[in-house]
Amino acid sequence: MKELWLARLFRRRCSIQKRMETVREWPDERELLLILHTLKEQTDQSYDSCIVDREVYDSSRHLLFLLDMVLPYALITPPALQERIIRLIIEGVPGVLTPYLQLGEERRRDMRREFLRELRCMTAEIRRIVTAIQECEREAFIHQASFIANGHKKSKTHL
Repeated sequence: MKELWLARLFRRRCSIQKRMETVREWPDERELLLILHTLKEQTDQSYDSCIVDREVYDSSRHLLFLLDMVLPYALITPPALQERIIRLIIEGVPGVLTPYLQLGEERRRDMRREFLRELRCMTAEIRRIVTAIQECEREAFIHQASFIANGHKKSKTHL
């Protein structure tokens, strides 16, 4: 029984250490903003030069807007949400958007439907992240409110 407990403790410490190493490897907020800015410029330039149509442009800009909106929360949310936000900015969007913009016209037309589906999936992921952030904030607010209410009740009983 004791060995089982020690094995669990060791695995837990290893997972915490791996998580901390992952956090240290993540870029800071400025680098993430730079990545988003670069992606926005690529999208704008491709639309201005008529490489992409209006629907692709709007979907891409909407996705980048949502990422820009949740970026400040990437530093204060629970680690799981942080990782999801940062991975979307670092790997997800650039891994889909940049290759699509570099395709030839005919190939881009063929891949358009799949590209838009990927953008919709990432947008849905960001919406789930926003819902999780709202839930975390709501729970924190409820906890603070109950703490203040309990303190207020105690102070009334002492009077």
